[in-house]
Amino acid sequence: MRVLISGLLAAALTMTASASSAATLYAVGATPNVPVTLGAPDGAFYQFADHQAITFDLGMLTSGPSLLQVFTLDDISPASAMLEVSADDSAYSLVAATMFDTNGTVQAGPVYPSADFLVTDPFRYVRITDNADGAARNLGFDLDAVGVSAVPLPAAVWLLGGAFAGIAGRRRRAHA
Repeated sequence: MRVLISGLLAAALTMTASASSAATLYAVGATPNVPVTLGAPDGAFYQFADHQAITFDLGMLTSGPSLLQVFTLDDISPASAMLEVSADDSAYSLVAATMFDTNGTVQAGPVYPSADFLVTDPFRYVRITDNADGAARNLGFDLDAVGVSAVPLPAAVWLLGGAFAGIAGRRRRAHA
């Protein structure tokens, strides 16, 4: 019985630690350097040139499933961009071929609309490429910030793991 209780206690402590680490991590660097897009959304945005690509460094490799957020300016002239991620800044995986900075697919709030993308593979770098032609529109993709947060595992998973550990400990004790 002690093993089961200690297993549940360990699971609860682990769950508490993972919940506190679920804060959003924002880009700390960009190539080319575009300081206005770094850090949390603040209303200051960068407007991409036609087909311009910017690579953002999150400062660390994500682990496990992550929610990638792209914060944009909600304006009246829609522009689109492509979103890719990479662990090592060499081989990129496509996350979204097209995302919009207007009332299309990107909107999660009145001030800082964001697109949320679930990315299952670890990544450190995020590349956003303006993919609309200037002749077809007047303005480029408007970006405020890029952030990522861990997708927390449900509490039931941790409790189930603790229960399995308790059962295994009890079995070992019964065989001894």
